[in-house]
Amino acid sequence: MFCLRAGQWVPDDFSHEQTLVLETPRGLVLLSSCCHAGADTIIREVQAAFPGRPIQAIVGGFHLYETPDQEVRALARRLRDTGVAQVLTGHCTGERGFALLREELGAQVTQFSTGLVVEL
Repeated sequence: MFCLRAGQWVPDDFSHEQTLVLETPRGLVLLSSCCHAGADTIIREVQAAFPGRPIQAIVGGFHLYETPDQEVRALARRLRDTGVAQVLTGHCTGERGFALLREELGAQVTQFSTGLVVEL
């Protein structure tokens, strides 16, 4: 990926992205926007920053709307390997990306939309 800086396209280092980490009684909840760095990468970084703390959920868009099917399935496997309990995604994940994640992760993944209420 590339981003525009000072009028030039340069490799994106994702330094502009932020993730909010909430502490809940059931574990950490990660709120992100458009996980360009990869949802699994974000989870691993939080695990390193909060060792031994379970991650209950990651909530955010996964930027998968143009990602090949095999890469979406590989992401699903990596998400499962992180041990995150719930995956809530929408926005730039796309319908096809969500469908593939659902095939791989089953009920572990939820598509969020306006009005969705989730207790974490």
